[in-house]
Amino acid sequence: MRRVLTILVVALGFLFPTFVWGEIYKWVDEKGTVHFSEDPGTIPEKYTEKTQSKTTETILGNPSKQFKEDERITYYYRDPRPNELIPILESTLREKDAISNSKPVKPLVHFFATALQKDLNKVKNLKTLQQSYSGEAGRLLQALTEEARNYHPADLKSPEDLELLWSEYKASGNKEIIERLIKVITGTTPPKANNLRDPVKQFLIKIAPHHFEVYGTLRKRPESLIGEIVTIIHHSAFGPADEHLSRGLNLYNEKKYNEAMQEFNKSLSYVPDYCSTYMNIANIYDEQKNFWEAIKAGKRAVSIEPDNPGALSNLAFYYGRLNEQDEAIKWYQKCLEYDPKKVDCHYGLGATYIRKRDTDKAVVHFKKYVEYAPNGTHVAKAKQYLASVGQTVKEEPTNVATMFQNKRYDVLEKHLLSLLRERNRDKDGQSPLTLAYQKICNIEEPERSYATKIALLKSWLGQYNSSHFANACLGMVYIDYAWDARGEGYANTITEEGGHQYEDRILTAKKYLEKAYSLDQSDPNAPARLITVAMGLGLERKEMERQFQRAILADPTDKEAYFAKLEYLKPKWYGSKEEMFSFAREAMRKASPNSMIPMVLMAAHLEMYYRSGQNASYFRNPNVWKEMKEVYQTVTKSFPEAKTIHNWFARTAYLAGDYEVAREELKKIGDDWQNRQKQIWGDKKTFEEVKRELSVK
Repeated sequence: MRRVLTILVVALGFLFPTFVWGEIYKWVDEKGTVHFSEDPGTIPEKYTEKTQSKTTETILGNPSKQFKEDERITYYYRDPRPNELIPILESTLREKDAISNSKPVKPLVHFFATALQKDLNKVKNLKTLQQSYSGEAGRLLQALTEEARNYHPADLKSPEDLELLWSEYKASGNKEIIERLIKVITGTTPPKANNLRDPVKQFLIKIAPHHFEVYGTLRKRPESLIGEIVTIIHHSAFGPADEHLSRGLNLYNEKKYNEAMQEFNKSLSYVPDYCSTYMNIANIYDEQKNFWEAIKAGKRAVSIEPDNPGALSNLAFYYGRLNEQDEAIKWYQKCLEYDPKKVDCHYGLGATYIRKRDTDKAVVHFKKYVEYAPNGTHVAKAKQYLASVGQTVKEEPTNVATMFQNKRYDVLEKHLLSLLRERNRDKDGQSPLTLAYQKICNIEEPERSYATKIALLKSWLGQYNSSHFANACLGMVYIDYAWDARGEGYANTITEEGGHQYEDRILTAKKYLEKAYSLDQSDPNAPARLITVAMGLGLERKEMERQFQRAILADPTDKEAYFAKLEYLKPKWYGSKEEMFSFAREAMRKASPNSMIPMVLMAAHLEMYYRSGQNASYFRNPNVWKEMKEVYQTVTKSFPEAKTIHNWFARTAYLAGDYEVAREELKKIGDDWQNRQKQIWGDKKTFEEVKRELSVK
């Protein structure tokens, strides 16, 4: 079973868009405060003449060239092992570079002194060590002994204290230290600390790529000054890291593992503490059957993001490859704590319990797998096992995925035709026909057996050669198949082979979708997908507009064409910020009652939010939140039970600082939290944290 190849902040696009990372604008206001921005339009006019436009590396230095210390020190706080402190110290004493320069010695001493506070008995060992070392190493040990016995937490009075304070964090993992640094920037510290703001900014930008939790904390902050720092980190570190990560993913898909590994290592040169990169390094080791190295990289990924379901599931899978069943179960169960419906975890647990001869537990997890992934790759195997132990799975007669898998094409045709004619919307405002297409065309699991899927669809088309539904599904699957060939990232990350396969497949998608439209022009889904094809092939705007008009003529209340057109108009494609918002606002104004079309304006704002590096301060703009709030109120009035919309409303209200609205929405949600494509809350832990912070039970 193949694992998910993930990337944290991927700039999405199909083939043609390109992007250059690192162009940042620097300006200083009348109070002497330094500001940074990626958008020159946000700079007050009176400061534009004095604005510097440089790469982030020129302005701030390359963060990848910092911190060359022992990782056992850098990340000690994640897995503190007091019994290993003295061996780590001895190893450090043997490194001349670490102790020959007076500048890093004080933070080094403070790190060990802080870590030793949890076991002061070990201070006695320092005396013994001093007998074995002289010179600089001996003086360091003497200083360490004195500081450990007369310990004082680091103060923050000058820029020189920043390294001391951070060495304290590395020893303790005390997150209040991060908050302390943030308060210097936001102005909530005494006035005397104001002269530290710029040094603290520089320091946070430097350390964030090396300590992911710092970046995560900064991204959640609403203050605009913190938002500027997030922008810099995003463009100077995570942007270039994602570019190399995307190249690596594309090479991995072509089984060019050595070249892929080189790209992943380049990604780590920008962001050494990147869960996504380590997950994919682990995947390469797994493909090479170097399972212990896969586990090592997988553990590093989990140490960075201990609540990442994909990282946890992958680690469990690697242990299973080595028949370490108990370890596999431990990590699968940990994964389900954060994502109770993660299908590869349930299948993995079912298979593991079979090997442990625990039939009851295997049945539980295989049933959940079939329930959550009715169209999954391993459904047949799961059902076969369940039948072998006398367990049956109840199948809904109107389940389109089951009809499709069982090749009941006559029943499927009649069911889809009734959905097309009825044009209903469910309680979430979704089109049942569009959802049916998704269930037939999509595979719920990470691995995608396109050949199997396409063969089934062609079997359907062979029996019903005038079926516009079969043609539409083939077109939709070929779009995904083209994307699979194209890979991740912008145009400059695509391989030559992937580019050729992409073009062949997207043209095949166009053929099937055009055929579908010619067979039945009342279905808006085919022309809506042809907008995506026009975007992917770089066709002129008039072709996009032609397909858009076809779709809204078929059904003016259907949202799919609106979202496809918005994608085409995004700045990363063939439009601009102004064109994107102009279209979205007009769509909001003219939207038919009881439709989800107003959500297009929300999607436009979310695009800018993601382009900012998921900077929470984006929603604190009063004009932004006013528009977002109006969208939600309009849609929830039409669809009061739409839990996905209530989740979006709660999340963005929280980010906007409108805690009263956030509380109201969280009460409506209850425990039914939604996480569409992991974009709303990220994970259940974040959802629960927000509820606790706002005291919502």
